[in-house]
This record gives sequence, structure tokens and C-alpha cells, in this order.
Amino acid sequence: MRHTHIPESRFVRGEGEHGADLATTSCASPTNYGAENIAAVFVEPIAGSTGVLVPPKDYLKRLRALCDQLGVLLVFDEVITGFGRTGRPFASQAFGVTPDMITMAKAITNGAQPMSRSPPSATSTTP
Repeated sequence: MRHTHIPESRFVRGEGEHGADLATTSCASPTNYGAENIAAVFVEPIAGSTGVLVPPKDYLKRLRALCDQLGVLLVFDEVITGFGRTGRPFASQAFGVTPDMITMAKAITNGAQPMSRSPPSATSTTP
């Protein structure tokens, strides 16, 4: 998929007015590979690899509609946008788009500590 870092949005705060059409034009893969060969589209609602790249207005809504049309899952990777970082619990809520799945593993524990403890073993003597 093509990125949304376009010149018209470089110095715009929030969602830019230009570029929503990239959701449909950048998904040329279904025509190249066939939608039946694509299981899911993974996207960061706000990309962090280039700084803070907010998608253009309606980009994620168009992506949702395209995935519905093609029968492809839409997955939001909310590692950097989850847990209130956009003012809402998740960016999907801030943008009004419901993905099929949300991933967020690193943001929960930073990989430093398990999220839950293992159940006690049958041989454990601690209560």
C-alpha cells in the first residue's frame, strides 16, 4: 500500500483534506494478486515510523469500505495509538472506524513483564 505522507498534508495539523482517495488507489494489490489471495490489511491508524503521520480525512473509512467490499479483514495496529493516546481509548474510536481486529501487544507491558501470571502448578505448595 502507498503511504499517505503527501506534500499537501506535510504541515497540516490533524487530518489533512487531501489523500483519502489513496485508500482505494493504493489497494491495487487486489487487482494484481486477486482479493481471494489477500487475508487482511494491517494499518497503523496513526503511523509512527515517520514521526506522527495522521491519515487524511475519511482515509480509514474508505479503507474499511474497501475491505468490506473485497471480503478482507481490516486490522488496526494500535501499539502507539491505544490506551487513550488519541483522547479516546483507541484510535479506531477517535476516527469512527471499527476494525475487525486490534493488535496492541507491546503497549500493554512493553515486553518487560508478563501481562498475567501463570496458574499455579499441581505440585506447587503455595496457596
